[in-house]
Amino acid sequence: MNLNIHRRKNLNRFNVGISGLSESLRLGINVAKAGTKVLLRRYKNTHDLLIEGFLDSIIKNRPLPVPAEEGREVVRVMKLIVDNLEKEKEQKV
Repeated sequence: MNLNIHRRKNLNRFNVGISGLSESLRLGINVAKAGTKVLLRRYKNTHDLLIEGFLDSIIKNRPLPVPAEEGREVVRVMKLIVDNLEKEKEQKV
């Protein structure tokens, strides 16, 4: 994931162009890093990391990587999103 913070004083062509080139360069570097990790079989996605943390918490009696309360809140919010999307879909039909 990338977070781009633009520190442009004004929106002229030159500043926007430089920002675009800089962003492209950062994106290319991140793609190269991720590709290298995949080739070296060292890449782990978020799902893998959470499962490893969960297993580690069970085996080594450590705190869960995501507390149950946070997990329930995520499920509640996701359900609200799905419900709203379904309502919007029904209204369009």
